[in-house]
Amino acid sequence: MELVLSAERQADSGQFEDAVRMCRQAADLDPSLPEAEYLISFLLRGKGRHAEALYHADRALARDPEFVFANVEAAECLSGMGREEDARTRWKTILRAIEGRVRFPRLSVGAGISPRTLRQYVLSRLPR
Repeated sequence: MELVLSAERQADSGQFEDAVRMCRQAADLDPSLPEAEYLISFLLRGKGRHAEALYHADRALARDPEFVFANVEAAECLSGMGREEDARTRWKTILRAIEGRVRFPRLSVGAGISPRTLRQYVLSRLPR
C-alpha cells in the first residue's frame, strides 16, 4: 500500500508517468491490492485514456467486487467513450450497491465521500 500512497503523492505533484509506474509495480507486487489498479484507472481517465482506464477499473473490481469507486471509474470511462447505455447500467449497479455492501477506498481520491453524497452524484449522472 505504501507504493500506492507514494504514487498518489507523485500524481499530486504532477508526475503522472512516475505515479502510473509506481501503481503498476504495486499491482504486480500485491495482486490482492485493488487500490493500485483503481488509482491507475483514475489517473488514465484524467488524461482522456478511457479504454485503458476502463481496463484497470475492471481489474480493480476483479480484485475486490465491492470496491465502489472502481465501479464509478468504470462508469465514467464508459461515458467518456460514448458508451452511454453501458455507463447507465454501471450507474444503476452502483446505486444498488450503495444500498448494500460497498468498500470505500483508503486513498484520498474519493475518500471522505459519504454514501449519501455518492448516491446524489450517481443520480446526477443518470439521465432523467
